Amino acid sequence: MIENMLQEVPQSHQMAKKHALVRDGFQCAVTKTYDWKSILNNKELEMKVMHEAGWTGSTHCAHIFLEFTNVNITVGSDEVRYATSVWAVLDQFGYSALWEELNGSNVNRLENMITLEPSLHSFFDLLQVWFTDTTRLAVFRLGLKVVENMKAILEV
Repeated sequence: MIENMLQEVPQSHQMAKKHALVRDGFQCAVTKTYDWKSILNNKELEMKVMHEAGWTGSTHCAHIFLEFTNVNITVGSDEVRYATSVWAVLDQFGYSALWEELNGSNVNRLENMITLEPSLHSFFDLLQVWFTDTTRLAVFRLGLKVVENMKAILEV
């Protein structure tokens, strides 16, 4: 089912969302809540969710590095100054090639996308939740800012 739906790097956010949904199994990568719109259009997925007694809800496609960081910006604007600052900081942390990897529509690459429930997406954009690496392949630790100066750490 999934292999048939994957294609080249999407050129728009809407196509990126479709690709990320497929890659993430039509569900939030953290809570595993299934995207109800995908279920409506896919009998096989509907049967899988019913068999698993899975939760359903809305999902968003979130950019890890935000799309506005380097898309549709004009020379001399505040956006240019912001983007320059972001890339300069990332360069200092050793991610100098990241700019080239995410330039223009490449910001919609699957490696820069994650499917999240809407509330989790909001927290992610506000830097209230974050992911850190673990020693296990494709397993990340989720950090969550609960209250001022207090963090809850969960493994996802």
